Amino acid sequence: MSTKCFSAAAAKCAEIAEEERALFKDLTDEQAAALRAYVDGNEEAWRKEEVLFLHAMLLDDLERLASQQAPLAEKAELLRWVFTDPDKEDQPFSFKNCLRVCCAYADSFPDATRGKLSADSVRELLTEEIRPWLIGTIQKLPDWIQQLVRDAPEEVDELLKRRPKAFDASRLVKVPSSVQTLAVVEPEQALVLIERFERNRDKTKTPKGSKTRSASTQMSLLG
Repeated sequence: MSTKCFSAAAAKCAEIAEEERALFKDLTDEQAAALRAYVDGNEEAWRKEEVLFLHAMLLDDLERLASQQAPLAEKAELLRWVFTDPDKEDQPFSFKNCLRVCCAYADSFPDATRGKLSADSVRELLTEEIRPWLIGTIQKLPDWIQQLVRDAPEEVDELLKRRPKAFDASRLVKVPSSVQTLAVVEPEQALVLIERFERNRDKTKTPKGSKTRSASTQMSLLG
């Protein structure tokens, strides 16, 4: 295997490991084992309590929509989960299924009103409440990013779906001023350049155990 292929494989393994740590960080060892068993196709390892916990944990994440600390990418991901395509509604851990499972065992939760909720009623409620929550988050972003969100909301959502860290403050400060200026007149083209910037950042990441790259390589992000 070439050095380039090995580095790419190492980076991918590190990315998968990080995603797994994030997924399992709030789970006990038993719950994490149950989730791994589900992913591997062994559903017999699940107990009712574990099923309830995982579905409820996903629903509890909706509280992040009202949080001013939650980034725009996280809120966009939660909204995509809630307002998913109808043909995905019956998939495991969909919003509708999480609500259905938790409502079926409403007595297991302190808030018994969950047993009276439906997916459509929650969506209607969110539609009424979400605007100020999103505005509060968007207003924390630089003016040129706010302009992008206003002028190209669908393209911004697609970018955040592919690159959820694209609007992180630590990344935006490194976006060239020319791209920031372009965002006002050509928002779609500015988003293309931001995504290119993100791809180049990924290429310059140093896999664990490899030698640190030079400073010039780290800074050459838009070549």
